[in-house]
Amino acid sequence: MFKGCCMKLFVISFLLFMIVHFNSVNSQNLSIGFMGGIKSFPGNSYYSKDIGWPGIYEINGTRTWFTGLGFSSELNLGLVLNYRFSELPLGLTLDFNYSSMNGKSNWPQWDLNNPELPPTYSDIEARMDYYSLGLGGKYFFPIERFEPYISVSALMNYFGDVKSYYKKMDSEYFVNNYGLRYGLSFGGGMDYKLSKSISVNGNIAFEMNNFIKSREGEDKFNTLMYSFGIAYYLL
Repeated sequence: MFKGCCMKLFVISFLLFMIVHFNSVNSQNLSIGFMGGIKSFPGNSYYSKDIGWPGIYEINGTRTWFTGLGFSSELNLGLVLNYRFSELPLGLTLDFNYSSMNGKSNWPQWDLNNPELPPTYSDIEARMDYYSLGLGGKYFFPIERFEPYISVSALMNYFGDVKSYYKKMDSEYFVNNYGLRYGLSFGGGMDYKLSKSISVNGNIAFEMNNFIKSREGEDKFNTLMYSFGIAYYLL
C-alpha cells in the first residue's frame, strides 16, 4: 500500500516537473488557483436517501445503522494547477479537493419511566470526509478573453470513515468505512482573463467517484460539482 502510494506520488511529481520544464522552454502558461463550490447528489442513492429510523440494515452488502446517509449539497474547497499550451487550444489540470459531507435527521427518544408521553426528538448526523485528486485535460474554444471549454479527468478519491453523531447523548459512533476509490469526471466551463496574470473560472462537472474499486453491490457515488475559482499565472 505504502509502496503504491509512493509510486503514484512519484509519477505525479515527474509529470509536474516535465510540465514546468517544458513550459520554461516553450513559453507556455502555468497557473495555480483556488476554487470553491457545491457538490450535489443527483438521483436517489444510498448517500442521498434520508437517514431514517435507527436500526441495523444491510445496504448493498454493507452493514449500516442507516437506510441512507442524508447527504444533499455539500461545500467543496480545492486547489488546482493549470497548464495551458500556447499554440494549441489544450490544457492540463491537476487538482485537489476536499468536502465535509453531513447528513441530518431527527431520531425519537421515549421516556421509559413515562411511556405514555410523546417522544422527544434529537438530531442525528452522518459525517464523512472526502478527498479527491484529479488529473485531466481541457479543450478550449477561445473567444477573445472568454474561453469556454470541455474537460475530462481521472479521479483518485479517498472516502473517510462514516461516523454518526447523536446530539442527545453527545456521542459519536463508527458506522462503516470505504477507503480508496477511482473515478472519472466529465464537465465544462469558462475561463475569463481579467489581466495578464489573473483569470476567473466557472465550471460544472459530473463525477463518477467510485467508478473503479467499489465493493460488490456498492451504490454509485455520483455527484454534480458546481465551482467557481480564481487563478494566478506563474509563467
